[in-house]
Amino acid sequence: MSKVSIILPAYNVEQFIGECLISLVNQTFKDIEIIIVNDGSNDSTLKIIENWRGKDNRIEVINTHNYGAGSARNRGLRFAKSEYVIFIDPDDSCEETMIEELYSAIIKHDVDIAICNYYEVKEKGRIKMVVGGPYNKKILNKDEKNVLFNVNPTPWNKLFRRKLLIENNIKFPVDFRREDLFVISCSLMMANSIVCIEKPLYNYRVLRPGSATQANAKTLTDVLEILKLIKEYAISNNIYNYWFEEIEMISLKYGIMWYKISLNNCSFKNIRKYRYDYINFFRSNFNHFKSNKYYIEQNGSVSVQRKILDNFLFTKVGPYFIYLIYKLKKEIKRKKDL
Repeated sequence: MSKVSIILPAYNVEQFIGECLISLVNQTFKDIEIIIVNDGSNDSTLKIIENWRGKDNRIEVINTHNYGAGSARNRGLRFAKSEYVIFIDPDDSCEETMIEELYSAIIKHDVDIAICNYYEVKEKGRIKMVVGGPYNKKILNKDEKNVLFNVNPTPWNKLFRRKLLIENNIKFPVDFRREDLFVISCSLMMANSIVCIEKPLYNYRVLRPGSATQANAKTLTDVLEILKLIKEYAISNNIYNYWFEEIEMISLKYGIMWYKISLNNCSFKNIRKYRYDYINFFRSNFNHFKSNKYYIEQNGSVSVQRKILDNFLFTKVGPYFIYLIYKLKKEIKRKKDL
């Protein structure tokens, strides 16, 4: 039995999957299994995967219909045999010591999750991104509850103890975008402890065409549904009161972020629906969020411009005004690029 299972969902990534697999098979930590879930690709992705399977017997391939990344990850998790698992995206790559350093940290500190910093990879180069600390130290969640909204809500820079996910029935929602937010939030709430590594060990490719990162007309609706699922999960596991302010802060942070992204990408006719969904979500779930201790603390450090913009999102005309500002900025940029 391998010590670490690497789960890789793959759908139409012929341009990137080779680079990703090179970074995985060349890991300095050799005791791994690489589970590739081909999610109904109709390009040459499967051919490339099968070629790699012929070269490395640590690679297993599961073929499915196109049910989405969440379903593919769930299937890979069911198939995994190792004590520890990590979910990698097929258009990204890992530094060659990534698994070794995460595994060493999770064993040394006897924690449920090990997290590393990462690089954002863009056309002009890569930028180091920080997930926060303290580094190389066992962090008990009950002592550092703000990790719930400070840690990036993505699975690819995190090594999990598999039983944390299995025993607590933490799965990727399959009907929504941004399903990562649910899994990371719930696993952090249910984990006893985590450890963070300061070294950036993952290369995250930003906004490739067709990637799940890009917003479409459905994204904000899905984010709000995911936030509801996080609340429901906490209630069903009798931890909601304990984590209430942190769950509220997650909802504020990602609700506002994806509301802005959606306004930047939506059509004019969708603004009214987005505004209704957004305001109704907070009225129904977190009607007194302005008294949240984290919100008060954060609000003291943000600019006046940011405060006005965030409050403007709750007004009738605000979303329309912000939408027009985004369109104007895009038009100015388009003319500059001509």
